[in-house]
Amino acid sequence: YCDRKHVWKDTEKFFGQDYLWCYLDNFGGMTSIEGDMQLNIDRIEETFRDGGPGFRGIGSTIEGFGVNEHVLEHVLSTAWDTGISLDDYVSNLADRHLGRIDDTYRAAWHLLVDSVSVRHEKTGSSSMLVVEPLIDGKRHWTTSIRIGYRPQTLLKVKEMMESVKGESVYYRYDLCNVTRQTIGNSAKEIYDAYVQAYKKSDRSAMDRYSKKFLALYDTMEATLAQCREFSLQDWIDSARSWGDTPEQKAYYEKNARTLVTIWGSKNLNDYANRDWAGLMGTYYKIRWKMFFDEAAKAMDEGRTFDEQACREKIWQFSLDWTDRVSE
Repeated sequence: YCDRKHVWKDTEKFFGQDYLWCYLDNFGGMTSIEGDMQLNIDRIEETFRDGGPGFRGIGSTIEGFGVNEHVLEHVLSTAWDTGISLDDYVSNLADRHLGRIDDTYRAAWHLLVDSVSVRHEKTGSSSMLVVEPLIDGKRHWTTSIRIGYRPQTLLKVKEMMESVKGESVYYRYDLCNVTRQTIGNSAKEIYDAYVQAYKKSDRSAMDRYSKKFLALYDTMEATLAQCREFSLQDWIDSARSWGDTPEQKAYYEKNARTLVTIWGSKNLNDYANRDWAGLMGTYYKIRWKMFFDEAAKAMDEGRTFDEQACREKIWQFSLDWTDRVSE
Protein backbone atom coordinates (compact mmCIF):
# COMPACT_ATOMS: atom_id res chain seq x y z
CA TYR A 1 0.00 0.00 0.00
CA CYS A 2 2.85 2.33 -0.91
CA ASP A 3 0.46 4.91 -2.34
CA ARG A 4 -0.34 5.61 1.33
CA LYS A 5 2.66 4.61 3.39
CA HIS A 6 6.29 3.67 2.82
CA VAL A 7 6.76 0.75 5.19
CA TRP A 8 10.45 0.50 4.27
CA LYS A 9 11.02 3.69 6.26
CA ASP A 10 9.73 2.06 9.46
CA THR A 11 11.50 -1.27 9.04
CA GLU A 12 15.08 -0.29 8.30
CA LYS A 13 14.33 -0.98 4.62
CA PHE A 14 12.77 -4.35 5.45
CA PHE A 15 15.89 -5.32 7.40
CA GLY A 16 17.80 -6.17 4.24
CA GLN A 17 15.13 -8.35 2.63
CA ASP A 18 14.24 -7.90 -1.03
CA TYR A 19 10.97 -6.07 -1.62
CA LEU A 20 8.78 -4.48 -4.29
CA TRP A 21 7.19 -1.03 -4.19
CA CYS A 22 3.52 -2.01 -4.60
CA TYR A 23 0.61 0.21 -5.54
CA LEU A 24 -2.86 -0.65 -4.19
CA ASP A 25 -4.91 1.72 -6.39
CA ASN A 26 -8.42 0.74 -5.28
CA PHE A 27 -10.56 -1.03 -2.72
CA GLY A 28 -12.60 -3.89 -4.12
CA GLY A 29 -12.56 -2.37 -7.59
CA MET A 30 -14.67 0.69 -6.75
CA THR A 31 -15.14 2.73 -9.90
CA SER A 32 -14.44 6.29 -8.70
CA ILE A 33 -11.89 8.33 -10.69
CA GLU A 34 -8.84 8.64 -8.44
CA GLY A 35 -5.07 8.25 -8.27
CA ASP A 36 -2.32 10.86 -7.96
CA MET A 37 0.21 10.23 -10.73
CA GLN A 38 2.62 12.97 -9.66
CA LEU A 39 2.64 11.72 -6.07
CA ASN A 40 3.41 8.23 -7.33
CA ILE A 41 6.39 9.60 -9.25
CA ASP A 42 7.68 11.41 -6.16
CA ARG A 43 7.36 8.35 -3.92
CA ILE A 44 8.85 5.93 -6.40
CA GLU A 45 11.78 8.25 -7.09
CA GLU A 46 12.35 8.53 -3.33
CA THR A 47 12.40 4.74 -3.07
CA PHE A 48 14.87 4.44 -5.95
CA ARG A 49 17.05 6.98 -4.20
CA ASP A 50 16.79 5.95 -0.55
CA GLY A 51 15.05 2.57 -0.44
CA GLY A 52 18.25 0.56 -0.13
CA PRO A 53 19.60 -2.43 -2.07
CA GLY A 54 16.58 -4.59 -1.17
CA PHE A 55 14.33 -2.53 -3.43
CA ARG A 56 13.95 -4.81 -6.45
CA GLY A 57 11.14 -3.36 -8.55
CA ILE A 58 7.60 -2.06 -9.00
CA GLY A 59 4.46 -4.09 -8.36
CA SER A 60 0.76 -3.75 -7.69
CA THR A 61 -1.73 -5.12 -5.19
CA ILE A 62 -4.90 -3.80 -6.87
CA GLU A 63 -8.19 -5.32 -5.71
CA GLY A 64 -9.98 -4.92 -9.05
CA PHE A 65 -9.21 -4.36 -12.71
CA GLY A 66 -10.83 -1.91 -15.11
CA VAL A 67 -10.51 1.07 -12.77
CA ASN A 68 -8.20 4.08 -13.27
CA GLU A 69 -6.17 2.12 -15.78
CA HIS A 70 -4.13 5.19 -16.74
CA VAL A 71 -2.77 5.49 -13.18
CA LEU A 72 -1.81 1.83 -12.87
CA GLU A 73 -0.24 1.82 -16.32
CA HIS A 74 1.85 4.82 -15.38
CA VAL A 75 2.97 3.27 -12.08
CA LEU A 76 4.28 0.17 -13.84
CA SER A 77 5.98 2.28 -16.52
CA THR A 78 8.15 3.92 -13.87
CA ALA A 79 10.16 0.71 -13.58
CA TRP A 80 12.00 1.96 -16.68
CA ASP A 81 13.90 5.22 -17.03
CA THR A 82 12.20 6.39 -20.22
CA GLY A 83 13.09 10.06 -19.81
CA ILE A 84 9.46 10.99 -20.59
CA SER A 85 7.99 13.71 -18.38
CA LEU A 86 4.52 13.36 -16.85
CA ASP A 87 3.19 16.08 -19.17
CA ASP A 88 4.46 14.23 -22.23
CA TYR A 89 3.15 10.96 -20.87
CA VAL A 90 -0.36 12.39 -20.45
CA SER A 91 -0.32 13.90 -23.94
CA ASN A 92 0.76 10.55 -25.35
CA LEU A 93 -1.99 8.85 -23.35
CA ALA A 94 -4.61 11.18 -24.84
CA ASP A 95 -3.27 10.55 -28.36
CA ARG A 96 -3.43 6.78 -27.93
CA HIS A 97 -6.94 6.84 -26.49
CA LEU A 98 -8.32 9.06 -29.24
CA GLY A 99 -6.26 7.51 -32.01
CA ARG A 100 -4.83 10.80 -33.20
CA ILE A 101 -3.41 14.08 -31.90
CA ASP A 102 -6.02 16.61 -30.85
CA ASP A 103 -5.21 19.65 -28.71
CA THR A 104 -8.61 19.72 -27.02
CA TYR A 105 -8.48 16.05 -26.09
CA ARG A 106 -4.97 16.49 -24.76
CA ALA A 107 -6.13 19.47 -22.68
CA ALA A 108 -9.04 17.44 -21.31
CA TRP A 109 -6.70 14.67 -20.18
CA HIS A 110 -4.27 17.13 -18.61
CA LEU A 111 -7.13 18.71 -16.69
CA LEU A 112 -8.26 15.27 -15.56
CA VAL A 113 -4.79 14.28 -14.35
CA ASP A 114 -3.84 17.66 -12.87
CA SER A 115 -7.12 18.63 -11.19
CA VAL A 116 -9.43 15.58 -10.87
CA SER A 117 -7.29 12.46 -10.47
CA VAL A 118 -5.33 14.08 -7.66
CA ARG A 119 -5.91 11.82 -4.67
CA HIS A 120 -5.37 8.15 -4.05
CA GLU A 121 -8.33 5.83 -3.62
CA LYS A 122 -10.06 6.02 -0.26
CA THR A 123 -12.90 3.93 1.10
CA GLY A 124 -16.11 5.92 0.88
CA SER A 125 -15.13 7.78 -2.26
CA SER A 126 -18.03 6.54 -4.36
CA SER A 127 -21.25 8.46 -5.04
CA MET A 128 -24.43 8.44 -2.95
CA LEU A 129 -26.06 6.31 -5.65
CA VAL A 130 -24.11 3.21 -4.65
CA VAL A 131 -23.94 3.50 -0.86
CA GLU A 132 -26.15 2.11 1.86
CA PRO A 133 -29.27 4.31 2.21
CA LEU A 134 -29.53 6.46 5.32
CA ILE A 135 -31.10 9.67 6.55
CA ASP A 136 -28.09 11.29 8.15
CA GLY A 137 -24.85 10.71 10.01
CA LYS A 138 -21.74 8.62 9.41
CA ARG A 139 -23.02 5.17 10.29
CA HIS A 140 -21.05 3.39 7.61
CA TRP A 141 -17.78 4.29 5.91
CA THR A 142 -19.35 4.05 2.46
CA THR A 143 -21.68 6.93 3.28
CA SER A 144 -18.89 9.39 4.10
CA ILE A 145 -18.68 10.76 0.58
CA ARG A 146 -15.29 12.33 -0.07
CA ILE A 147 -14.00 13.47 -3.44
CA GLY A 148 -10.73 15.33 -3.80
CA TYR A 149 -11.70 17.78 -6.55
CA ARG A 150 -14.36 20.30 -7.56
CA PRO A 151 -17.21 18.54 -9.41
CA GLN A 152 -17.36 21.47 -11.85
CA THR A 153 -13.84 20.57 -12.99
CA LEU A 154 -14.91 17.11 -14.04
CA LEU A 155 -17.89 18.61 -15.86
CA LYS A 156 -15.42 20.73 -17.81
CA VAL A 157 -13.42 17.61 -18.71
CA LYS A 158 -16.61 15.96 -19.92
CA GLU A 159 -17.56 18.95 -22.07
CA MET A 160 -14.10 19.05 -23.63
CA MET A 161 -14.15 15.34 -24.44
CA GLU A 162 -17.64 15.58 -25.91
CA SER A 163 -16.53 18.37 -28.23
CA VAL A 164 -14.01 16.05 -29.87
CA LYS A 165 -15.07 13.52 -32.48
CA GLY A 166 -13.80 10.08 -31.60
CA GLU A 167 -14.53 6.51 -32.61
CA SER A 168 -11.99 4.38 -30.75
CA VAL A 169 -12.90 1.96 -27.99
CA TYR A 170 -10.80 4.00 -25.57
CA TYR A 171 -12.54 7.24 -26.50
CA ARG A 172 -15.91 5.61 -25.85
CA TYR A 173 -14.64 4.36 -22.50
CA ASP A 174 -13.19 7.75 -21.52
CA LEU A 175 -16.42 9.58 -22.27
CA CYS A 176 -18.55 6.97 -20.54
CA ASN A 177 -16.26 7.04 -17.53
CA VAL A 178 -16.32 10.79 -16.96
CA THR A 179 -20.05 11.00 -17.72
CA ARG A 180 -21.04 8.35 -15.20
CA GLN A 181 -18.81 10.04 -12.59
CA THR A 182 -20.48 13.43 -13.14
CA ILE A 183 -23.91 11.82 -12.78
CA GLY A 184 -22.82 10.18 -9.55
CA ASN A 185 -21.38 13.43 -8.21
CA SER A 186 -24.72 15.18 -8.72
CA ALA A 187 -26.49 12.76 -6.38
CA LYS A 188 -25.05 14.23 -3.18
CA GLU A 189 -26.73 17.62 -3.63
CA ILE A 190 -30.11 15.97 -4.27
CA TYR A 191 -29.66 13.69 -1.27
CA ASP A 192 -28.79 16.62 0.99
CA ALA A 193 -31.94 18.42 -0.17
CA TYR A 194 -33.99 15.32 0.61
CA VAL A 195 -32.56 15.12 4.12
CA GLN A 196 -33.48 18.75 4.79
CA ALA A 197 -36.99 18.13 3.52
CA TYR A 198 -37.28 15.10 5.80
CA LYS A 199 -36.14 17.06 8.83
CA LYS A 200 -38.77 19.70 8.08
CA SER A 201 -41.45 17.03 7.53
CA ASP A 202 -42.01 18.47 4.06
CA ARG A 203 -43.63 15.50 2.29
CA SER A 204 -44.03 17.17 -1.09
CA ALA A 205 -40.34 18.11 -1.14
CA MET A 206 -39.40 14.60 -0.01
CA ASP A 207 -41.31 13.16 -2.95
CA ARG A 208 -39.78 15.64 -5.34
CA TYR A 209 -36.19 14.98 -4.33
CA SER A 210 -36.57 11.22 -3.97
CA LYS A 211 -37.99 11.02 -7.52
CA LYS A 212 -35.17 13.21 -8.79
CA PHE A 213 -32.63 10.99 -7.01
CA LEU A 214 -34.11 7.76 -8.40
CA ALA A 215 -34.23 9.24 -11.91
CA LEU A 216 -30.43 9.44 -11.86
CA TYR A 217 -30.32 5.64 -12.01
CA ASP A 218 -32.14 5.64 -15.34
CA THR A 219 -29.72 8.22 -16.70
CA MET A 220 -26.81 6.21 -15.36
CA GLU A 221 -28.09 2.96 -16.88
CA ALA A 222 -28.43 4.60 -20.30
CA THR A 223 -24.88 5.92 -20.05
CA LEU A 224 -23.27 2.72 -18.82
CA ALA A 225 -25.08 0.57 -21.38
CA GLN A 226 -22.89 2.16 -24.06
CA CYS A 227 -19.74 0.64 -22.59
CA ARG A 228 -19.38 -3.08 -21.91
CA GLU A 229 -16.55 -2.41 -19.45
CA PHE A 230 -19.29 -1.25 -17.06
CA SER A 231 -21.56 -4.26 -17.55
CA LEU A 232 -22.89 -6.46 -14.76
CA GLN A 233 -24.04 -8.98 -17.35
CA ASP A 234 -20.52 -9.38 -18.72
CA TRP A 235 -19.29 -9.92 -15.16
CA ILE A 236 -21.89 -12.62 -14.50
CA ASP A 237 -21.45 -14.29 -17.90
CA SER A 238 -17.71 -14.47 -17.33
CA ALA A 239 -18.19 -16.01 -13.89
CA ARG A 240 -20.67 -18.60 -15.15
CA SER A 241 -18.34 -19.59 -17.97
CA TRP A 242 -16.03 -21.23 -15.43
CA GLY A 243 -18.67 -23.79 -14.48
CA ASP A 244 -19.28 -27.06 -16.33
CA THR A 245 -22.61 -27.94 -14.70
CA PRO A 246 -25.68 -25.84 -13.83
CA GLU A 247 -24.74 -26.14 -10.16
CA GLN A 248 -21.20 -24.92 -10.76
CA LYS A 249 -22.40 -22.05 -12.93
CA ALA A 250 -24.84 -20.99 -10.20
CA TYR A 251 -22.07 -21.20 -7.61
CA TYR A 252 -19.77 -18.93 -9.59
CA GLU A 253 -22.57 -16.50 -10.32
CA LYS A 254 -23.42 -16.16 -6.63
CA ASN A 255 -19.77 -15.47 -5.84
CA ALA A 256 -19.65 -12.84 -8.59
CA ARG A 257 -22.83 -11.18 -7.30
CA THR A 258 -21.59 -11.26 -3.70
CA LEU A 259 -18.24 -9.71 -4.55
CA VAL A 260 -19.70 -6.54 -6.09
CA THR A 261 -22.41 -6.05 -3.44
CA ILE A 262 -22.26 -7.34 0.13
CA TRP A 263 -18.70 -8.75 -0.16
CA GLY A 264 -19.77 -11.34 2.42
CA SER A 265 -20.84 -9.50 5.57
CA LYS A 266 -22.57 -6.37 6.85
CA ASN A 267 -19.24 -4.97 7.98
CA LEU A 268 -17.97 -4.96 4.40
CA ASN A 269 -21.27 -4.27 2.65
CA ASP A 270 -20.69 -2.06 -0.42
CA TYR A 271 -16.93 -2.46 -0.08
CA ALA A 272 -16.69 -3.04 -3.83
CA ASN A 273 -19.57 -0.80 -4.95
CA ARG A 274 -19.46 -0.12 -8.68
CA ASP A 275 -21.22 1.98 -11.28
CA TRP A 276 -22.29 -0.82 -13.61
CA ALA A 277 -25.16 -1.20 -16.05
CA GLY A 278 -27.56 -3.71 -14.57
CA LEU A 279 -26.29 -3.22 -11.05
CA MET A 280 -27.57 0.35 -10.90
CA GLY A 281 -31.12 -0.53 -11.88
CA THR A 282 -31.64 -3.94 -10.28
CA TYR A 283 -29.77 -3.39 -7.04
CA TYR A 284 -28.83 0.13 -5.95
CA LYS A 285 -32.01 1.81 -7.19
CA ILE A 286 -34.21 -0.79 -5.51
CA ARG A 287 -32.46 -0.31 -2.17
CA TRP A 288 -32.94 3.47 -2.25
CA LYS A 289 -36.58 3.14 -3.35
CA MET A 290 -37.24 0.84 -0.41
CA PHE A 291 -35.65 3.42 1.85
CA PHE A 292 -37.60 6.38 0.45
CA ASP A 293 -40.88 4.43 0.59
CA GLU A 294 -40.35 3.40 4.22
CA ALA A 295 -39.47 6.95 5.30
CA ALA A 296 -42.54 8.38 3.55
CA LYS A 297 -44.82 5.70 4.99
CA ALA A 298 -43.61 6.39 8.53
CA MET A 299 -44.26 10.12 8.14
CA ASP A 300 -47.72 9.52 6.66
CA GLU A 301 -48.58 7.30 9.62
CA GLY A 302 -47.30 9.84 12.14
CA ARG A 303 -44.61 7.60 13.59
CA THR A 304 -40.83 7.74 13.87
CA PHE A 305 -39.03 6.24 10.93
CA ASP A 306 -37.38 3.02 12.12
CA GLU A 307 -34.22 3.27 10.09
CA GLN A 308 -32.71 0.14 11.60
CA ALA A 309 -35.74 -1.96 10.65
CA CYS A 310 -35.54 -0.53 7.14
CA ARG A 311 -31.87 -1.37 7.03
CA GLU A 312 -32.67 -5.00 7.89
CA LYS A 313 -35.20 -5.19 5.05
CA ILE A 314 -32.65 -3.80 2.64
CA TRP A 315 -30.06 -6.28 3.90
CA GLN A 316 -32.45 -9.16 3.26
CA PHE A 317 -33.07 -7.82 -0.23
CA SER A 318 -29.30 -7.75 -0.76
CA LEU A 319 -28.94 -11.35 0.35
CA ASP A 320 -31.79 -12.43 -1.92
CA TRP A 321 -30.21 -10.54 -4.83
CA THR A 322 -26.96 -12.47 -4.48
CA ASP A 323 -28.93 -15.74 -4.60
CA ARG A 324 -30.48 -14.99 -7.98
CA VAL A 325 -29.46 -17.30 -10.79
CA SER A 326 -29.50 -16.33 -14.46
CA GLU A 327 -31.70 -18.32 -16.80
